[in-house]
Amino acid sequence: MDQQNKVFYLEIEKNISPSLQLQAQLTIPLCPSSLTAFYGPSGSGKTTLLRCISGLDFPDQGIISMGEEIWVDTKKKLNLPPYRRNIGYVVQEDALFPHLRVEKNVGYGLKKKEGLSRADIKLKISQALKKTGIEQLASRWPSSLSGGEKRRVALARAIARQPSLLLLDEPLNGLDFKAKEQIRGLIEEIAYQSGCLTIMISHDKAEIIQMARYVGIISSGKLLQFGETRQVFSEPATIEVASIIGIENIIPGEIVYLEQGKVVVETPIGQLEAVLKERKDVFFRGRKIFCLFRAEDVSILKNDGLADRDIPKGSFSVRNRYTGRVKKIKMTEGLAHLSIDCGIMLNALISQSSLIEMKIRDGDSVSALVKTGAIHLIERDF
Repeated sequence: MDQQNKVFYLEIEKNISPSLQLQAQLTIPLCPSSLTAFYGPSGSGKTTLLRCISGLDFPDQGIISMGEEIWVDTKKKLNLPPYRRNIGYVVQEDALFPHLRVEKNVGYGLKKKEGLSRADIKLKISQALKKTGIEQLASRWPSSLSGGEKRRVALARAIARQPSLLLLDEPLNGLDFKAKEQIRGLIEEIAYQSGCLTIMISHDKAEIIQMARYVGIISSGKLLQFGETRQVFSEPATIEVASIIGIENIIPGEIVYLEQGKVVVETPIGQLEAVLKERKDVFFRGRKIFCLFRAEDVSILKNDGLADRDIPKGSFSVRNRYTGRVKKIKMTEGLAHLSIDCGIMLNALISQSSLIEMKIRDGDSVSALVKTGAIHLIERDF
């Protein structure tokens, strides 16, 4: 197989509990190397998925392969043990051995790698310590390390074997800002510059958008959507995915006009105009759909007594304008979250400085403006 065409492939099922079954199928290109993230609610099966990839758990059905090497094939009763999969794995708790100094922790996994002399092991430990920037910690005990230092030791141990795949379970969780930025940079270097495919779990959406080329959305054991991060977060495949990734505005409607990419949808807040960008074959006049858009894609205009009829059509470029009253304002980290009753509730996100300058308060009449290009359409069956 040509190196450019090699992939990591997984298609598995595993019963986690009587009420939860893991079902996942995905393909990740191995060239160029990249970082993939799994995102979803707690208890949805993300860690079990990593454990199946690592060999610590065995799926009930399925196949896992890395390039031309098959790690799991349940039909053939093939299950390659973890030490033969050339994987590095960093768990949430770091799991350092308290009775071993840092350098011994880093070199622990090398003892099971065949064909390594003592000199080889010493060299690989030195290289891993240097790459993670913790050479000065080599003789320290784990109990004397900070959270960020422990995470670096765990990473150094994982990459010392020069794995072809690195698994990370919440690698930035519990770290302060400085340590988080340092570890993030290190993980990105490993994933994108060292040729090591990296798969991580994270509950931080901003973290995933910043770091990951691919993302998989998991809920109740099901891998609901997998693809490039930008596409998944901007174009969720289902309402469930939209809810999980935090799209705040989900408006039901029915298509009443569709021509040359322009779509007009009748909704509970009035007609909404959108642009049909793809999947044109599944949309038609009379089709029931959902219109999805983010709170940050909603601009706010304070009406100050003006009604819609007082503003001439064509006086501004935004096609969708809905008048309502501010029901709730919530402040967080320099931003203001507005809930606006337009017949149904719309959510907007603006800066606190804009809120102050516009003198917006609970009960004020405002208009919510939504650009056509910010709206994503998905089909619905009810």
